[in-house]
Amino acid sequence: MKQYCPSGLLAGLLLALFAGACGQAPNEATTAGAAELREELLQADRDFSALAFEAGVAQAYARFIAADAVQLPDGGMPLNGKQAIVENVAKSLGDVEFSLSWDPVDAQVSASGDLGYTWGYYYVETMGEDGELYAAEGKYANFWRRGADGWEVLLDISNQNEPPFLDELEFDALLEEEAAELP
Repeated sequence: MKQYCPSGLLAGLLLALFAGACGQAPNEATTAGAAELREELLQADRDFSALAFEAGVAQAYARFIAADAVQLPDGGMPLNGKQAIVENVAKSLGDVEFSLSWDPVDAQVSASGDLGYTWGYYYVETMGEDGELYAAEGKYANFWRRGADGWEVLLDISNQNEPPFLDELEFDALLEEEAAELP
């Protein structure tokens, strides 16, 4: 009997990564080591975050991003390949004081034990050109592959929360100004 993966948007994203795992019978990874593999993946994500905080974001990406990875950054075009991702991260940071950290909330590992994802929240702080502190937070999802050297990120996705300054805008005043300009 053929098994099918569940439908939906998340399932569509996961289908490409978990295609090999969806039709397989349970194996040792799913029965004996599923909890251990999940914790191992969560720890890999925590290690990735710790390295970014301690040694720098570019160095952390150089260590944890797969050669064939894709990054879908906030407000930017997709980046393909480790070299492009690491170069973009290094270029984006320049010589700016920058702090990025994240904390995984959950992880899932495929039945085959070689693919998984983590998701959680990130926090970034930097100094603006005006010398003021800029802080942002958001959500992220990383899709991972487990190989001989451990877990590596295949797909890095981030989604910034609503910027804090939007709460401070007076939309009623803006709408009144626009209404006053109408004939």
